Amino acid sequence: MRTTIRKPRGLRARRRTAGDSFAGCLFFCVLLIGGVSWAYFHFYRLWDLDHPLEGHHIVADSSAETTNTYRLHVIRQVLGRARGAQQRVGGLYRGTRDGSLSEEDFRQESFEVEQELLDSIKDMKSRSVPKSFEKAHLEVAGAIGEAYKALTYLRQAREAEQPQALLEQARAAWQNSQKLFEHARGGYGSV
Repeated sequence: MRTTIRKPRGLRARRRTAGDSFAGCLFFCVLLIGGVSWAYFHFYRLWDLDHPLEGHHIVADSSAETTNTYRLHVIRQVLGRARGAQQRVGGLYRGTRDGSLSEEDFRQESFEVEQELLDSIKDMKSRSVPKSFEKAHLEVAGAIGEAYKALTYLRQAREAEQPQALLEQARAAWQNSQKLFEHARGGYGSV
C-alpha cells in the first residue's frame, strides 16, 4: 500500500519570494538608493573636512614650471577662498556670542561657509603637491580643518543650554586656524 503526503489545504503550492512583484522590486530599489544617499550625506560628504591632513598627493620631483603653477594657483584660488571662509567663521562666532544673529541667518551662513571650506579642501587634495611646498600645503589644510572645527563647535553651542564652553572651544579653534593661515602664507612667497 502506497501512502502519499498531502499538503494541508491552507498553504499555497508556491510561496512568493521577495522581488516577485513589481511593487516589491520598486520598494527594494527605492530603499537601496535611499540608504546609499543617506549614508553619503551623513558619513562621507564631509570626510575631507573631518580628516584634513589625509589624502594629499606629495610629488618628489616636479619641474619648475609645475611648481610655480601650483604655487600661483594656491595663492590666487585656494588661500583667498579658504581665508575668506575662515574670516566668516569669525563673524559667526561674534554673532553667536552676542546673540545678534538669527537662527535662519546662522543656518544659511554656516552652510555657505561649510561649502567654501569643503570646496577649498577638495581643491587642495586634488592637486599634486611639490615636495618643497609640503609643509605649507599641510598647514593650509590644517587651517581649513580648524576652521571647520570652529564652525562645528558654533553649531553645537547654538543648540546647547550652556554654550560658554563650546564658544571657548570655537574661539580657540578659530584662532588656531588664523595662526596656521598666517604661517602657511609665508611658505608660498609673493605673487
